[in-house]
Amino acid sequence: MEYDYGSAGEESVSFSAEPHIVTLNIDNAPEMAYIASQAHSHPMSLSTIESCFGHLYQSFGIYLADELQGFAIVHQVFEDATLMDICISPKSQGRGFGRLLLESVVESANEKGAETLFWK
Repeated sequence: MEYDYGSAGEESVSFSAEPHIVTLNIDNAPEMAYIASQAHSHPMSLSTIESCFGHLYQSFGIYLADELQGFAIVHQVFEDATLMDICISPKSQGRGFGRLLLESVVESANEKGAETLFWK
């Protein structure tokens, strides 16, 4: 967060709008389901998304300020990783967020020993 002090000494707050990637947890599932419902013609249901938080899964989210813009879900068993879903909110598409998420997925899978990344 950046602080900007006006000429009268009043403080105003502006957010540095840099996208950042975080690991998501099951508490994020409703937001993920909402984004999926807006972005996909056949989105995963909330219960399906919630089932993707077991020990073989990892979910990444991309935030701008404090708002989730999109997510990716990866399932990895040994050297095989599968991108189960990648989704960017329609209002945020075309800004490179999908590319940033995919780069994070590839990097994480590589760090965890994946030799192959599949997508559905």
